[in-house]
Amino acid sequence: MNKKKALFALFAVMLITIILGILSLRHDNPFKIQHNSLWIQAESINGKMITSEQMKGSQTILIFFNTQCELCLAEILLLEKQLKQISMFYHVLFISFEPKASLSAFFLHKKVCLDFDNVYVISDDKMSLLDYYDVKGYPSFLIFNKNGTLFRRGESIDENILQELLKNNSSE
Repeated sequence: MNKKKALFALFAVMLITIILGILSLRHDNPFKIQHNSLWIQAESINGKMITSEQMKGSQTILIFFNTQCELCLAEILLLEKQLKQISMFYHVLFISFEPKASLSAFFLHKKVCLDFDNVYVISDDKMSLLDYYDVKGYPSFLIFNKNGTLFRRGESIDENILQELLKNNSSE
């Protein structure tokens, strides 16, 4: 009888351990990336179709934001100061789930100039990019190399990251 109880206890402990392990793998991480390669198929708020194919051979920065997010606004204003220089080396895509009209009004109201080559604002109203990259928080950024492989991700781009990105490209 004791042998049966010991086997049952061992089985129960193993089962609980397996279940807890599975649950811990499913824990939502705001920066968990489902995919490590660049994929995009979306229309900018200006009506231009943007695809992964167009990004080939170029470095790409995806910036996920929300117009109601103060940290997002601070990041956008920081980026705006060096966007002309950054866009010489990177495609920069500002991505939000909000409608095109709201995004256009936001950038107009805040007087943010994003009128540079390789800079796009995308309304991901179906949240396909947010889901694809499993983005859970704002701001978030993903940086892809020229091969379209993810090499950096994080919550917010700060001055140090900007300087590093520009420094790494100024020697090319």
